[in-house]
Amino acid sequence: MGYDVKLVFALPCRNQDEHWNTEEKKLYYGLLDEADEIVYILETNTDNSIKMRNQYMVDRSLYCICAQIYSTGETTQTVKYARQNSLKVINITK
Repeated sequence: MGYDVKLVFALPCRNQDEHWNTEEKKLYYGLLDEADEIVYILETNTDNSIKMRNQYMVDRSLYCICAQIYSTGETTQTVKYARQNSLKVINITK
């Protein structure tokens, strides 16, 4: 018996790739082509778009699987938010 797993991209905004080079955009759009669903948190980038995207993901999750290396930054803030919301945190770097 398998699980019904979907690939859902939660993206901070529609224009997050506007400053990326051609190779980065090619990889990005190739990944998006594989998605079952794409959710854009905002239409355009703001100072809070990454934080809002991260909170969106945590609010809809049971687990937080992360690669937290540093004790500061967006990943650390997201892990803290996940723990505050009683998610099981799995740090793959440990």
